[in-house]
Amino acid sequence: MARKSKGFRELIAQENLKKRDKQSFERLKNTVIESGLGEPGMTFAENPEGYEKMSEILIEFVKPFLDKANSHQRREALFSVAVVSWNLAIVPENERQKMLKMMSKKLRNKQDPEFAKDTQSLIEEFIERKLTFFADNNRFITGFELDDRSDSFYISVSSVIPKPK
Repeated sequence: MARKSKGFRELIAQENLKKRDKQSFERLKNTVIESGLGEPGMTFAENPEGYEKMSEILIEFVKPFLDKANSHQRREALFSVAVVSWNLAIVPENERQKMLKMMSKKLRNKQDPEFAKDTQSLIEEFIERKLTFFADNNRFITGFELDDRSDSFYISVSSVIPKPK
């Protein structure tokens, strides 16, 4: 049996990655629709023209904290907190404070005090980071899917592009 060339194997690997990425996008799209965040017949654009990829923005957003998230579970938790924080930063200040108080109360009731304090601190750090470095981006993140790769990870992100004012 003939051996396949290295270039051919790389081409097949790239095609498989594209297929997995497409499947990830479809799963995320279905999750958004099923969760009630999406509307029937709404258009999902994989990479809307004229906009940066939200996945790349989100990775940049969490970058200072990513080295501590050395497992799938920790990355998943980090991105979850980051998404909540990102969306809170978009909400007007008075509403944000009410939501933060509610979240803080729920965290204290369900988690050990140290975990609740650390999580609250991380949320506040992320909000400050969003307002400082990503202030012009007001896309609301509706979901994400994290997929581990052999030596890295891939993230699909769905977001809502605000209507022009």
